[in-house]
Amino acid sequence: MFAETDQEREKRKRELEELRAEVKTLKYTIDNHKQEEELAKLKYEGELRNEKRRAEEDFKKMQVGIFLSGLEGLSMELLLGD
Repeated sequence: MFAETDQEREKRKRELEELRAEVKTLKYTIDNHKQEEELAKLKYEGELRNEKRRAEEDFKKMQVGIFLSGLEGLSMELLLGD
């Protein structure tokens, strides 16, 4: 049977503690990465909503401009007659 010396036991204990610390560090790194990923996703979604809103506003302004341009043309026709 294998008899473990105190020195070997202490060495194994230190190695186990180091591994536990490494696992905790890796868990922290993973959690931190997940949070950064979520923040990036939220930022992207916010920017996308803003761009969509701006595009809709620009489109509405363009529609109003076209409508007003058509009214001006009609007004000129009415003023000048046939």
